Amino acid sequence: MAWGARGAGSGVDDWVKRLEAQDQSLISVHVFQFRRFGHEEVSAFCKALQNNTVLKELYASGHKMLPETARIVADMLTKNSALEALCVGDSEFGDEGVAELSIGLSKNNALTSLDLEAKSIGPQGAASLQNALQANTSLKTLQLARNAVGNEGLASLCKGLKPSSITSLDLSETGITGGGAAALGELLGSVPPAHIFRLILSNNSLGPEGGQAIAQGIAKNSMLEELNLHGCELGDVGAAALLQAVQQGCESDSCRLRLLVVSSCSIGPEGASLMANALSACTSLARLDLRENGVEETGVVELAKAIGTLAARNPGGGLLDLDLGGNAVGLQGVEALADSSSSLARLSLFNSGLGDAGAAALAKQFTLGGLPSLTELNLCGCEVGEAGMQAVLQALQDGHAPHLKVLEVGANPAVQADGWESLLSNVNGARPDLDIAWNINAPEDPNHQTS
Repeated sequence: MAWGARGAGSGVDDWVKRLEAQDQSLISVHVFQFRRFGHEEVSAFCKALQNNTVLKELYASGHKMLPETARIVADMLTKNSALEALCVGDSEFGDEGVAELSIGLSKNNALTSLDLEAKSIGPQGAASLQNALQANTSLKTLQLARNAVGNEGLASLCKGLKPSSITSLDLSETGITGGGAAALGELLGSVPPAHIFRLILSNNSLGPEGGQAIAQGIAKNSMLEELNLHGCELGDVGAAALLQAVQQGCESDSCRLRLLVVSSCSIGPEGASLMANALSACTSLARLDLRENGVEETGVVELAKAIGTLAARNPGGGLLDLDLGGNAVGLQGVEALADSSSSLARLSLFNSGLGDAGAAALAKQFTLGGLPSLTELNLCGCEVGEAGMQAVLQALQDGHAPHLKVLEVGANPAVQADGWESLLSNVNGARPDLDIAWNINAPEDPNHQTS
């Protein structure tokens, strides 16, 4: 890997020589922003890269690139048959730069990853990409986050995505609303389905309308495995529609969705209840992220029971990863999770206000054989004092939750108590394979000891 170190001239001359010589060690180039990589440097670099068969990655984000310079990169793409990952341009790259780049992309069948995050791409740029996507047969990953694509641009992209080879698409923070999501729903529900298995739509104001539109596509989709809707304002109706669609797809054996992120989506008690009703039949789902919503204790209980039912229906499977951080889990919620969620390997209760009572309830459930498959547990910021933490650690010291490997407990009053170090030492002696992370200021220990 080459970085273009400070003080080494432009850095480009050395790279050009190595590219021309087919240097087998020059596989990846990262051009730092403090290095010169203007029109002349790009021209020399791309000329050498045209016939190079070694370099696989070129990352030059943050360097200003005018349309005429982008044209040089595009021309290189029409001739190069080895480069797999590309990231160029800065926040002023814009639609004109993308239009030039798309010409080369449409004639290239080697590139597999294109990163155009935060490049000021609008609807016109998305339309240019539509044509390129329809022609290109190699591109798998497309990063378009933090561009003003909007609903109009999304409609163009969806037309290009249906026949494309794209499997991973990031449209985070691109100004898409509920009305625009209809195009995505149609794309996901198309026959034959688009090849996308990872879709990231975080921080778009989709609302309930958008959630329902995407849900209609998911119910018919047999390719999508990961869906991230963090901060999309789905509300109870939109979130419930999604899980109901997953349920419908699983019952018809067409759904493959394994990860669903609906954190910070304004989901309240009613939404949690509706989601729980559907979750018990979502046999494909392995990871569910519900962080920072308005889920309350009764909703957690319902979700826990659904997870238990799901595990019983899907022996050897079931939900493996659940994040309830920032929700009011409550005492009954903790007990229900520990009692019903036998499939869970990872559980986050970060900032859920458990307190000593919740921690003690969790410890008791450990002693009763609760959460037998758990390998990672996050209790950071849960307002747990010395008594509650001592109960949890004593249960672990006694050998309960035998598969637990990582316990995060930082930002709790207990870790500031006088007896904390001694308590920690006792657990370390009994469970040397258990990593207890508590000090966020401590350096990472390469020997994997307590931080």
